[in-house]
Amino acid sequence: MLSPEKSPYWLAALFSDRAFADEQHRLRQYWTFVGFVSELARHNDWIRRDLWGRSIFIQNFQGELRGFVNSCAHRQFPIRDAESGNGPVRCPFHHWVYDKSGKAVGIPMSKDLFGGSPKTIGAGLETLDVETCGDLIFARERSNGSAPDLREYLGPAAPILDLFTTSTGRPSMSTSEIAANWRLSVHMTLDDYHLVAVHPSTFGKDGYLKGDLPRYYRFGPHSAYFTEGGPDELESMSKACADGTYVPEGYRIFSFFPNLSVIQITTMYHWYIVVLLHQPLAKDRSIIHSAFFEAPFVKHRSGFGKLTSRALRPFRNFFFNFYFQRILREDNAICEQHQRVLGQTSALPLLGAHEERIAWFENTYRDLVGNPSAPDLVAKSGPNSFGEVKPRP
Repeated sequence: MLSPEKSPYWLAALFSDRAFADEQHRLRQYWTFVGFVSELARHNDWIRRDLWGRSIFIQNFQGELRGFVNSCAHRQFPIRDAESGNGPVRCPFHHWVYDKSGKAVGIPMSKDLFGGSPKTIGAGLETLDVETCGDLIFARERSNGSAPDLREYLGPAAPILDLFTTSTGRPSMSTSEIAANWRLSVHMTLDDYHLVAVHPSTFGKDGYLKGDLPRYYRFGPHSAYFTEGGPDELESMSKACADGTYVPEGYRIFSFFPNLSVIQITTMYHWYIVVLLHQPLAKDRSIIHSAFFEAPFVKHRSGFGKLTSRALRPFRNFFFNFYFQRILREDNAICEQHQRVLGQTSALPLLGAHEERIAWFENTYRDLVGNPSAPDLVAKSGPNSFGEVKPRP
């Protein structure tokens, strides 16, 4: 097994605790998907996540979403210990209460024990930047105002996410824990070469993609894959989603740095949207939060079509979820096998044209995150980039 000091920059955080912690600290400044607005339908609804090496929670205050680091200002006790719930921001250890701005407004025996009122003490929670796009909630470390807002960060995909995730109810959600680094899980969503070997009865049943078939688009730190379309298709799709004229066509997947995947897919003659969050837990452990819902942009023109769709929905959703979870299990198994052996090599990958987006992601990772625990490290066996992508035929 290689030591972190002799590994390529991209491998260090997969088996070094220090490099992983440094990586997660750097990622705090980038917009990260944390959940759905529909999960926070009522006043005081909240969700908790473990992201960036810390526990955070997002809460609804009369329709306004606020985010906090899950650590009481008094003794750093976690305020939330479940994945979701409803209730005021009150620490269960000593009953300190906080308002929507994170300021302590209720401290038992405040004057007797701390010498003043909650206002004069001035204690508060660490707050986060929180913004939404469609039904998606994003958060990041509090910025000084110079960082891009969410829509600027998402670029042309912002109108697409607005349309794709404008759902009428909560999506069907599930979680799975895997013994692999989160970036290996992201790689699976960026790899169009593994389909035949890993998913022979679903995505790979029609054989390998033709060399010139996929359309890849890079926008800022993000990327997309369409099964059809010209060089300007991403911009055309963005405009159509914004003005309400978008008509779905083909399989399309969007990957948002650092760890969000959004997929448009059709099955049983119906369109679905799939959302994946690749949540880091440790250098070799991740949680995949998955969700799916019927695409909100598909309209049935007749009353009969609406009635038929409603009657078939439970069966259609059951079969979609069955195959969707099977594909996830197949991908997760590959990630776990990959994790166990990656530390044995110092070589950079040799990538084909259907793996180009992996190189984009890892080069973005290098440029924005790098390896802060050992900034001088690069692979000794290749260029200072994530492998060499062979040109398309």
